[in-house]
Amino acid sequence: MDPISRRFVDRLRLLALSKVTVLLRGESGTGKHLASTLLHDISPQRDEPLVRLDCAGTPSHLLERYIVGDSEVRSRFELAGSGTVVLEEIAALSMNMQSKLLRLIDQRELEREGHTIRIHARIVALTSADLERAIARRSFREDLYYRLSVTSLVVAPLRDRPDDVIPLAEHFLAQFAQMHRRPKLALQADAREALLAFPCPGNIRQLRSIMHRTAATVSGPEIRASDLPAELRPASSEPIVTLEVLERDHIARVLQLTQGKKSQAAQLLGISRKTLLEKRKRYRLP
Repeated sequence: MDPISRRFVDRLRLLALSKVTVLLRGESGTGKHLASTLLHDISPQRDEPLVRLDCAGTPSHLLERYIVGDSEVRSRFELAGSGTVVLEEIAALSMNMQSKLLRLIDQRELEREGHTIRIHARIVALTSADLERAIARRSFREDLYYRLSVTSLVVAPLRDRPDDVIPLAEHFLAQFAQMHRRPKLALQADAREALLAFPCPGNIRQLRSIMHRTAATVSGPEIRASDLPAELRPASSEPIVTLEVLERDHIARVLQLTQGKKSQAAQLLGISRKTLLEKRKRYRLP
């Protein structure tokens, strides 16, 4: 089971036949990175380079060099040749860099030292941001949005894909069992129920981490709910003990220890005799 659904992969296969620009949208951890890799790997350009640029993690003073290049640094679009350029977290680009990228997409060429460099790579942009809201706030160019979203696909969050949860969990378990040289690990019914009930806000990335921790720490081949990390374990059915109950029981034990001698009991408890009598009355102690 791949970390993105089979139906989604089928849609990627259709897109892979052309070099149309693709915008992959979805919450953090849903599998956009993997989807962009698959799009390249199943395309006719699979033997050409796949080049990535993290727009959020790259220092601003380097972004322009990586996008348009200069005399010392080749543009990522040059490096990709006829392959694929993946622009991760595209919404993080400044308005100035958005303008430069827009020009590159429109003209499909770079100018450097009197030479024109043609750009042939497919562009795939990834974002976890609400681009429509960014456009309304004037932090993202509407014209760039339309250039990037020639085809827009949403990688759905895991909470909207309940049928994928258990197959994905088993897929990751098999990977990590092999990594840690463990025998095959099997999810028991209560563990499956706990996984299905968990909203998994971190999506596939979080589920992968959960399965990694479980595979590394479980003692036997069968995984029960109690073997899962704390955030997935069902709440305890034991009654909650209040501070008042604890105090009452403690006072009762001290009174029993002092054979009912109030002054001695108060001294052991670190309270006055008057306070002890009030608590004894409140808790209806003998």
